[in-house]
Amino acid sequence: MARQFNLPSGKVAEITDFKGMHVRDAHGELAEKGTDIGGLLFVLISKVVTVDGKPVTFDMLDEMPGTDVVFLQNEFSSAIKTLDKTNAATLAANERRLPSGRIAKIEEFLGKHVREAQRQIADMQGDLKDKGEEANMGTMLFVLMSMLVTIDGQSFVYEDINEMDGMDVLALEGEFSAANFR
Repeated sequence: MARQFNLPSGKVAEITDFKGMHVRDAHGELAEKGTDIGGLLFVLISKVVTVDGKPVTFDMLDEMPGTDVVFLQNEFSSAIKTLDKTNAATLAANERRLPSGRIAKIEEFLGKHVREAQRQIADMQGDLKDKGEEANMGTMLFVLMSMLVTIDGQSFVYEDINEMDGMDVLALEGEFSAANFR
């Protein structure tokens, strides 16, 4: 569901519905530009946010009042950080409630999982090149998540992430990383 809100400057911003494919594309764009993961939020904002009905561009972000940019980042981040911490007592230690309300169970990974993910990525190289894409760290993370996470008791494959709710994908990335990259 799209979220609309007012920026400090009085302009109206909207975070449109987005899916896992937008998150994957943002990771790809970061890799192409050689930008670190800190730029992920800016890339996502440029893909799924409008201000006064116009798509946000990097140039627009550069020229926006700083208070609007920080507000936009905070609103976008708060939309992602909607994991239900109040019901933590009802969840197992390796379970997280995603923004959609679905329950993700996150298993720790071992070296064998990294090797298997590398093999899967090598097998995917041809398909990725056909789509004009390249494997990057986001690809590795998504493959590992598809191997070690279930959602509402159901496993999923890498390609399923493309159609998942974008807020769920971002929350899952953060929770998977926190559980496995301490």
